[in-house]
Amino acid sequence: MKLTISIFMIVTVSALVGFNTIPSFAESTGSILLSVNYQNGDVASTSNMSIKIFQDHETNPFVNKTKVSSLPYAISSLPLNHLYKIEIYQGSMYSGYGVVNLKNIQQKLDLFIQPTMGLRFFVYYDDGETPITGINVTVKSYDGVVVGDSLTDNNGQSATIWVPTSARNEDYYYAEVSLGPAFVTGVKPISATSPGKKDIKVVTDWPKEITNLISVKVYRDPTTLVDKSDGVLGVEIRDSHNNKIKDQLVNRRGEASFSNLKVGEYVLFVVKNPSSKTSDYKEIYSKKIVLTGLENIIQIFINEPVKLLPTTSSNATKITPSEIKPTTTSNTTKITPSEIKPIKIKPTKTPKPIISKIAMPNCNCIAFTLDGIQDYYISNVQLAIIKSFQQKDAGLTAGVYGKTIGNNAKIVGQLKDMMAKENSSLELANRGWENLDHTEFSKDIQSTSIKQTNDKLSHLFDITPLTFMPPSNAFNNNTISALRENGIMYYSTPGKPDSESSAPTTPMYIPQTLQLSDLLEDDLFYTGTINDKAFTKIKKTWNATGFAVISIQAKNYAVKDGDTNKNQVDLAQLQNLESLLDFLKSKGIKIETIKQIAKEMPSQKLPTWSNKILDWYEQGLISDKEVEKARNYLIQNVYGNNYDVSNWLIITPPVP
Repeated sequence: MKLTISIFMIVTVSALVGFNTIPSFAESTGSILLSVNYQNGDVASTSNMSIKIFQDHETNPFVNKTKVSSLPYAISSLPLNHLYKIEIYQGSMYSGYGVVNLKNIQQKLDLFIQPTMGLRFFVYYDDGETPITGINVTVKSYDGVVVGDSLTDNNGQSATIWVPTSARNEDYYYAEVSLGPAFVTGVKPISATSPGKKDIKVVTDWPKEITNLISVKVYRDPTTLVDKSDGVLGVEIRDSHNNKIKDQLVNRRGEASFSNLKVGEYVLFVVKNPSSKTSDYKEIYSKKIVLTGLENIIQIFINEPVKLLPTTSSNATKITPSEIKPTTTSNTTKITPSEIKPIKIKPTKTPKPIISKIAMPNCNCIAFTLDGIQDYYISNVQLAIIKSFQQKDAGLTAGVYGKTIGNNAKIVGQLKDMMAKENSSLELANRGWENLDHTEFSKDIQSTSIKQTNDKLSHLFDITPLTFMPPSNAFNNNTISALRENGIMYYSTPGKPDSESSAPTTPMYIPQTLQLSDLLEDDLFYTGTINDKAFTKIKKTWNATGFAVISIQAKNYAVKDGDTNKNQVDLAQLQNLESLLDFLKSKGIKIETIKQIAKEMPSQKLPTWSNKILDWYEQGLISDKEVEKARNYLIQNVYGNNYDVSNWLIITPPVP
């Protein structure tokens, strides 16, 4: 390591002759005149150069990350008679350092750093020979900051992207090649320590051409394909510039078939009277699709309440379905019950009562959570899941790590757009600053993690998170105190509260009761379709808790390469999720966020005495009539018509 550092940098420090030495008793300052050159003698570029200054042997910077505007660069107002270490950075890359013992009013520091490195990429389809034209190559530093990009030419070759080198062996670059936001392949890390030009061959796993037949099935409702009664319909596939690539008439079976398409992103349109050159031609449905070569069937539901995507076609008539507004219960009156004192009755010698059914009143509602939103780790998969919930107008609570959000403009921009929508169904939750078990740290450190994340999410998205999803799903009493300090109202993990946690009313604990992967498993112990079985499992949870919170792991929706999760959506899995959302909504189930479901949890409607009714009854302290009276009171005055209470607290008379 010492040899490596000595190669990276030559440092020359010289005192300027003729400067007066300030007496030690005078409180005076001096300056350092910094020059930085590449090792070949050229003046270094300052386009993204910054410096850190450390005084004496302190570990915290005396001056932190100051931008270098031009060279030579004067660092002024430094107290004399101190040792200064000056570190040079080019973007995220560490270029080296120099040391000055500042005793005179002005001294020089000449630094020599490595020249830049040039990265040129050659991108091919999976045969390793056919170049991909017009694909975007983006180069990022190890921390995810974009440092350059280029489109490939007809030979699949990018322009040379020049980037700074680093004096640290652990620093690196990586690249992403993409045909679109949902179609990205990563390139293995590239060492940042070697200057000069490098050619990098990238062989994707995308086929040159999709040879299998893709059938587009057009439905008028969830179970019925269109037919001739729906008129003459056609399907058009267009590129991102609205150029028509292929078109087919929909046959009498409600299908249109395509083949010999290239891998990539397209927009699929369903049109009426496709051959007409008059106003009879109408676009009635549009949907973005990604073709990977794995698809055989694409299902289209033309009566879904979705808006048409923008088009530039001159003869196209846009038809926007009317907005469907959520219904509200107008005949429900909420009444806050007064506290009811239990009536103590001496135990009798009657046989032990039999409780035949105990099921919590359910709110007919479900919440979904998505784990760990970050800038770069399978970000395309995460966005695809979020978009599916948005398109279905279904609530979703997405946990966000503070440290790893904010550098990917695409992620931030799309999340910001979703959050800005009126009545947005997306809630961003605080996931902590880093993915570390917070219970291993003090209350103050936990509080700092939560506050920093809240501040960052407020800055990026203009929101104040009310929900916390603890990293490693672990929390303790210190966590609860930290949440209170930061105004967090709810916290959610799989399972039940830890016995060490007091689980106070504020913040409210909302357990994640089901994993989506388990929910969609084809369990042989249940009957019906996958969605039927999932609904049965949800109803079991309702009986226990009165609500259901289903957690989603984004990695389960990523295409797999061995044990590696690619930043590419598994469309079959995503379609299963979307099918479940449609199924639940067809059953009248409300799909809400954590903060919405918290207000509807049956336990929040119950007065404190209600949880003790069963204990009192089993102990013989209250009679059957008193249980029935309490039950009727809760049904009439607490739950109203919003909850299913048919299975709650039904008691079979004791056997004589």
